[in-house]
Amino acid sequence: MRLRKFFTLKQHHLFAPFLTIGCICAQDLGVVISPVDYANKRSSISENKNKDDDTRFVPEEEQGLSPELLSGRLSRQDAYETGDDILPVINLADVRQRTKVYLYNDDGVMPNSVDLWKRAFGALSATFDLRPVTAADIQAGELQVARCDLFIMPGGAATPFHEKLTALGKEKIKNFAISGGKCLGVGAGAYFLSSSSKFTMPGNICIEREGVGLAQAIASGPLVAFEKNQFSQYGVSFPITYIQEAGKPRSSVFCNGGCSFDGHAKAAVIAETASGLNVVIQEAGNIVLSGVHPEFSASWVASSPHLVQEVLINSSRDLLKRILRSLSLI
Repeated sequence: MRLRKFFTLKQHHLFAPFLTIGCICAQDLGVVISPVDYANKRSSISENKNKDDDTRFVPEEEQGLSPELLSGRLSRQDAYETGDDILPVINLADVRQRTKVYLYNDDGVMPNSVDLWKRAFGALSATFDLRPVTAADIQAGELQVARCDLFIMPGGAATPFHEKLTALGKEKIKNFAISGGKCLGVGAGAYFLSSSSKFTMPGNICIEREGVGLAQAIASGPLVAFEKNQFSQYGVSFPITYIQEAGKPRSSVFCNGGCSFDGHAKAAVIAETASGLNVVIQEAGNIVLSGVHPEFSASWVASSPHLVQEVLINSSRDLLKRILRSLSLI
């Protein structure tokens, strides 16, 4: 009897360190399930597995993932099988490589902007976590370099941007950029983030106003005078040239109003039109302004031939890749 107790005690002492190590390793990986709980879950997981496959995806709720991972940083877990066990495999590289993107989504933003940007990022090989943020979020200090890898001010109408964000929100955006935060302004967002803007309305009415000043450039538009294809009053497509690249490759892009940039002595030009208008610029390494839309949707030119839509989609996504590459995000 004493001998049996002795061996039982010895076994407990021998396995206790391994149980402790198992708990620690699981926590380090973001999996907060204990070995005992995992053993209890294993039988239910095994009952549901597909006998025809050697591998399968294990639902996240069955793996005991932490709330942080369930929030979207790791969308799903691979699993592999050893004997009767199904062990979770977490690719930590995938977690680290996810790029956190904040997209402004409040008064003035173009309809369906969130879906458009999700679709555009979804076409890339890298993984991006896109989060819409409001003026109130920014005013409350949500826009921080530690939380956000890229802040996008999208297309729409710049005046509501100014009105909703107020001086406080604009100061928060400026502080984010000064701290090294990477920013992308597109269309109205480019007007908003520039030092000043000019937009000429029908009847030669010109609207001028100061911008946030992330880039020392004057945004002027609309871009309609030299277009090759006009789809609406302000919706046009035209060729651009990537002037800093070998061979100066050309592409076709779309804008809805759009803008070109002047007075940007400190900025590098990424793309220009055939007539020499600078439509995509980069300043200080972390600010990109684009007068054209890398998130282009074929629905914007629904009545045009399918080939035209395909060309514009592909070239717009190509522009997005170049912008992200210039910001060292891919």
